[in-house]
Order: sequence, then C-alpha cells, then structure tokens
Amino acid sequence: MKDRQALEVCADVVARARDAGADDAEAYLEASTATTVNVLDGQLESVTTATTRGVGIRALVGGALGYASGSDLDAAGRAGLAAQAVYLARAAAPDPARVLPDPTGSNAADLGIYDARLADLTIPEMVELVGRAEREARAADPRVAGTHLARFARTVERVAVVSSRGVSISFEATICSLSLSVIVRDGADAQRGAASVLGRDLAAIDPELVGARAARRGLAPLGGTVLPTGRMSVVMEPDVVAELLRGLAQALSGDAVARGRSLFADRPGLPSMLGTTLATPVVDLLDDGRLPGAPGTMPCDGEGVPTGQTPLIERGILSGFMHNAESAWRAGARSTGNGVRTSYRALPDVGPTNLVLRPGQRAPAAIVASVDDGLYVVSTRNVGGINPISGDYSVGASGRRIVRGEIGEPVSGVTLAAPMLELLRNVHQVGADLRWVGGQGGVVGAPTVRIDDVMVGGR
Repeated sequence: MKDRQALEVCADVVARARDAGADDAEAYLEASTATTVNVLDGQLESVTTATTRGVGIRALVGGALGYASGSDLDAAGRAGLAAQAVYLARAAAPDPARVLPDPTGSNAADLGIYDARLADLTIPEMVELVGRAEREARAADPRVAGTHLARFARTVERVAVVSSRGVSISFEATICSLSLSVIVRDGADAQRGAASVLGRDLAAIDPELVGARAARRGLAPLGGTVLPTGRMSVVMEPDVVAELLRGLAQALSGDAVARGRSLFADRPGLPSMLGTTLATPVVDLLDDGRLPGAPGTMPCDGEGVPTGQTPLIERGILSGFMHNAESAWRAGARSTGNGVRTSYRALPDVGPTNLVLRPGQRAPAAIVASVDDGLYVVSTRNVGGINPISGDYSVGASGRRIVRGEIGEPVSGVTLAAPMLELLRNVHQVGADLRWVGGQGGVVGAPTVRIDDVMVGGR
C-alpha cells in the first residue's frame, strides 16, 4: 500500500467516526508482508508468507473510549468500523486519561529504516544466507553435530496514523533477522548454542558471525560442572544483559509506575524514586527511537507522536520513565513517543523502541582479564525469572569459569539470584561491544557487562 492511499484510508475512517458522533478519533493502519524461511543442512525446508492489512480506530465520546479493528477496508467496512468504535465508546465509562495526543514536532528525518535491496531479496538468496551461517557453525568444531533451527525472517511494512487532533503520518520500513540454533555433542553431553542478528537493512546480516557465535555459545558449557555456591564477579555477554534490561524496561514503563506495578512506583509515605541513585556511574540507560538504522527506530510511535531520546538512568541516577499519551496524562508528564503497538488490532501500550545501555570503552577481553575469580555467562534460562514489581532476578546460567583473568573450565547448572537494584549498584564495567538483540519486549542494545558480588547458586 502506498503512502497516499494509507493516509486516505485512515482519514476516511476518522471522518466517518466523527460523523457518527465521536468527539475525537484516531485511525492506525498496518499493511505488512512477513516472509520466514527455514533451512536444514543448507536446503530449503519451508517458506511461510503472511500478509497483514487492517485498521484500528479509537473513538472518544464524552471522555469514554471505544476501539474497533478490522481488515475490510472498502467503504462499507470503514463505515462499520467507525460505527462500532463509537457504539463501544458510548457504552464505556468515562476516563479522563483516555486522550489522543496533539501533533508535536517533526517526523521528517531520514532514519534509514527502509532498504529496497532487502525488500526485493529472493527466497534462494535467503536460503544462501542461512546456509552460510550453518556452514560456519559446523566448520568451527567437529562437536557441532547438527542444526536445531536455521531461519531468515523479513518484514516489509507500511504504517499510517491519522487523528482528528491533526496527526497525519505514514512511513515504510523493513526489518530482517537471521537466527541459528545448533546442537553440540561430546560423548553423552549435549548442549544447544543459539545466535541471531537483526537489522533494518541487509548490511546488518553477517551469516558467518552468527554461525561462529552459535557454535561458541553451544561449546562453552559443554561438559560443564556446577560451581560451589558463593558470591563472585559475573561477566555477562550482551544477549544475557539484554534479557536483564528487558525486565528493567517493564519497571521503567510510566503505565506500570502509575498502576503500582513497578519497583519504582511511589510508596505511601516515601519520596519519589526519581532523582535517586540506583546504579554506579557507568550505567547510562536510555530509549532512543530515532537512532538511524537501528532495529527499533521509527519516525513516530503507534499514536503518531514523534520518537526521540528518553534518558531513563543517567550516570546511575533514575531520571525518567517511558510514556504513551495515557500514562503521560496520569503522571502529569508528556508522551515520550513510547506508545507501541503489537498490531492494528491492539491499543497502544507503553514499551521501548531501542532500549540502549550506552557502551563503555573496554573490549570484552579486557573486562574478562580484570576478573580474578568469576563466571563468564553465555546463556541464561528462566528459573524464577525477572520480576519488574519486586525487582527479583533469578535465572539459570551456563558459561565458563574465569580464573586469574583467563577463561577456564565450562560451567552449567548454576543460578544467578539477586535483587535487580543490587545488580545495578554492583555494575563495575560496561563494554564497548554494543549488540542489538531482538525478542519479546522490544529491541535492546546491550554490551558486555561485569557485575560484582553476585550470588551464584550451585552445589
């Protein structure tokens, strides 16, 4: 769907909602094609293509909200959606926080989020990229015994947002990922190693890097033993840090804070945590939705609010929260452009665009060399998980022992457990190796991190 057509469809739905009695209305259009290619031993195993095309409409009547969505975009379908949203608004209870944002700022910058070469990539070319990653993993070590998953995914999408408040924007974007999971064996012991890359353009895809990383992460804990329980320094790979930051991002949602579902929520009789020192000065965490070419970059959020740079933790100090229009109203703040949508069927939630832990200056090898006795973590699995309300962090971990600054014997079957605020206070070093990690909960840019005095549960 072209830019002009998308805007016309949205504008028509908004006009129909106003004619049906809405005080304000907003239409969000999504038109996308997602292609997923699965490969096994260099050969095409399956191809899936999914096309999505639909509109979601928010209608406000007397301070109450109604929401409807559908994929029938002819004149009758648009009229039906508008009428349904208005009907639902009239049946709902008023809530003054249900607001639509006014247009603010400019969305016009070229953010490098569309790659014509990626959009035109053929299935055989996708298969070749995945095959290269597989071959690199197998060449890394004879103990790499097979492939568990080898996949290339690409999405080309058009998004448009139009509202009666004056918002009107449409943009096109591409995104892709290459993922590989391999099985490694040594006698009776078997492990899986996984790696992936993602980006807005084809230049972000490095099959050989993915293959080598998947093999290394599978081999690292192979034959591993359980460490004695105790406190030690832990060096986390970027993928592991990204999972920790996703849990922290949930607590940094303005909506979660307002609803008391965050460890940073105000407590009766206690001052606000904004402005308090949470971490060491090496911790700089921000959300940046306008970082050129980054996987989560877009000109606006799902409400048409321009994205921007939102400091969350600056030199260890809690400095802000992410907001959409509703959470901003409740907090007496302004939207930070973090009204994210999972699809046109969903109302905007609060979430990150590109959540970035600002990288430091040290190479990962230098960070490892600085540890006398510790654990190098290459992967984690959810045990107690990461709780954004209590701040508890408890995950299973595997990797390698660090002895006098050198990578030592393999380790598996241990648990890392600590309050999240304790982990932040004990961050000692942040590496220079920023890596984009995708997954549920948004895109995270994370480097290698050293955290001291972490409780490692073992034997």
